Formats: sequence, C-alpha cells, structure tokens
Amino acid sequence: MPTGWYVLSFRARSSEELSSQFYWATNTHRESEAYARRFAVGEAGDDWRDYHFYFQTDGNLIRLRLDPGDRAGQQVEFDWIRLERSNEEVLRALADELIRRVEQGDSNADNRTRLAQLLVALDGASDR
Repeated sequence: MPTGWYVLSFRARSSEELSSQFYWATNTHRESEAYARRFAVGEAGDDWRDYHFYFQTDGNLIRLRLDPGDRAGQQVEFDWIRLERSNEEVLRALADELIRRVEQGDSNADNRTRLAQLLVALDGASDR
C-alpha cells in the first residue's frame, strides 16, 4: 500500500482492560516502538467498542501487527477489523471547523469531544 495516511479501525471487547499495541512496517523501516501505537481494550467490560487509529507511513505499507494483550490467558474478541487509506486534509478541515465552533462559544460537549479525538488522532494517538 502506498505512502500516506491510514486508519486502522476495529470493534472489540474484553471482560478486562488489556494493554494492547499495534505496529506497522514499510519498505523504509521495520517494526519498532517508533512505529507503534499503545492503547487499552476492554474498559467497557463485555460491551463492544469501536476503535480508530490514524497513522502516517513514510514508505509503502507492507506489514501490520496487532498485539491485543500483553499477558498469558487474556482474551479479546474482534467483531471486525478494517485498514483504509485516510485523508489528512479532510481530518484537518474537520478539526478546523470544530475549533471554529468551540471558539465561537458552541457549548455542545460533543463538538469538544470530537475535536479532542481528531487532534489526538492527527498527533498519532488513538481515539475512542
């Protein structure tokens, strides 16, 4: 897959909180901590929860590795997993629009939540 922005999305659940991580590799670098995201799965108990992680590659994406837990015996269920190309310009435009709304005094808490999620995603962390 070519250089650019991607979004790894999935629906998962676990009966306990799991320390999880995913890695990606390209034709210009191998899997490493520098190209990884840490996140927790299972805070909602048995409820399904959607996760979305935005990341940018510096070469052709050749491998993705998902480590859903870090201890023996932990279990996580996945309903679906999807990797798609993402458009950074669209994300930044949405973030700019939400910033404008918040600066104009929009008291809608959902706007603030979505803004925080977009900004975190663009900075390379998870959004949930």
